[in-house]
Amino acid sequence: MRLYFLILIHPCMHKVLVTGGKGQLGQSLEKLVGFYPQWQFFFPDKAIVDITQPQDLENFITQHAITAIINTAAYTQVDQAEKDPEQAFAVNENGVANLIFAAEKYNLKLISFSTDYVFGSQKKGTYSESDIITPFGVYAQSKAKAEALLLNAKKPMVIVRTAWVFSLYGKNFVKTIRKLGLQKEELQVVNDQWGSPTYAKDLAVVSLKILEKYPKQTEIFHMVNTGTTNWFEFAREITILSKIQTQLLPVPTTAYPTLAIRPQKAILQTEKIQSYLGINIRSWQDALAECIHQMNKNE
Repeated sequence: MRLYFLILIHPCMHKVLVTGGKGQLGQSLEKLVGFYPQWQFFFPDKAIVDITQPQDLENFITQHAITAIINTAAYTQVDQAEKDPEQAFAVNENGVANLIFAAEKYNLKLISFSTDYVFGSQKKGTYSESDIITPFGVYAQSKAKAEALLLNAKKPMVIVRTAWVFSLYGKNFVKTIRKLGLQKEELQVVNDQWGSPTYAKDLAVVSLKILEKYPKQTEIFHMVNTGTTNWFEFAREITILSKIQTQLLPVPTTAYPTLAIRPQKAILQTEKIQSYLGINIRSWQDALAECIHQMNKNE
């Protein structure tokens, strides 16, 4: 059964603020609002609701009688964060602190997102929600700080860790490979960093299902599509499904030095979220096939 067939309409009325609504996840959430006609959704851009500005956030919440927040706003420029740590922490830590304050003050449900980057050290197996985090670099540390704030909040909060997000929207690895594959005869792609890609549409479905079945205590969930791959294998599947003929060349991480350290192998377990919601998460290959099919239709 496909994950996206499992959406259920909840009779309870929610007024949901989606921060960062113009990003990959925000736009994916917006495509699902028709499945929740009893709920009212708001997708303001940063000019209207900037999570680093607590008064603007509070004004919007009170004006629209918000009952729940799905926080997709984040500073995700991993390498730039090393040059501009102040801004990374302003959004990823202080912005979340503002959301928590508002959620506690107005009794709101809050779902916020984290990253596989908080697991900086390499582990032979997969990572469960209860594993100790070891964040390396500014981006990872800023997200880890946000997690700590959420875990210490006075109300139940939800942290959803994810990884390698792709979609029809914004900038992501799938769109980049498709674009470069049409422009270049060959592409070098790193083959020694391992993870699980995540289709933003599937992440959006799970987020709304969590809001339907909001926990009575603070919880961390992992949500990625099932299966493990590396960037080279991911790129190869993208080119095959897109019928792009560019030659792919596998290279080690050392061939592309970056300011920020990438997790070499951060595989997130998803058994907890599947059990909690009673769902089966599809493979990244199936999710990718749907995404590329939709991209081809839109071209």
